[in-house]
Amino acid sequence: FSCPDSAPFFKMALPLFGGALSIQPPFANAFDVSDIRPVPDNQEVFMPRGGGSLFIVDILELVESVDSDGAGMFHLEEIARSNKRNGELLNAASIAAAPHGCLPGASVSFASGQQPGEADGSVNLLVACVRLPQVTSDIVISLSSPPDEVAMSTQDFQQIVMSFKVHNMGLFGQ
Repeated sequence: FSCPDSAPFFKMALPLFGGALSIQPPFANAFDVSDIRPVPDNQEVFMPRGGGSLFIVDILELVESVDSDGAGMFHLEEIARSNKRNGELLNAASIAAAPHGCLPGASVSFASGQQPGEADGSVNLLVACVRLPQVTSDIVISLSSPPDEVAMSTQDFQQIVMSFKVHNMGLFGQ
């Protein structure tokens, strides 16, 4: 994977955590969910106006018991368990870790799946784990979409994740 020369969707990078990080948003009209409800300090959550998708960037402690190749799937399964949908995943797939072309020493792995639902329908999940071993952090980037919205392709999601940048390592205490 390499740094994209230009954003695949929107030209404007989305600043995260006070501008210490940035990423290209998956939708043009994203708004910050923390404007309407509490969001944990280690998360940035965005959704499109009028839509049911959620785009989340989490800063988590690096899970040392999971290798880089399995990190995307590990975090996908953790999200599925926390979604109050019995943790079941359909069509789960992962892509082994590769170097993140924009971040020296970092790797990125991807996973995707569909979580079945009941009255509220199923949810399509795309997850990436950008592993930053030098600061013992896993940056988990996820996009969940209800079935009535057009699901983003894995390739488009990968391009968005590859736009992820760290501008200030001070965020990690460095």
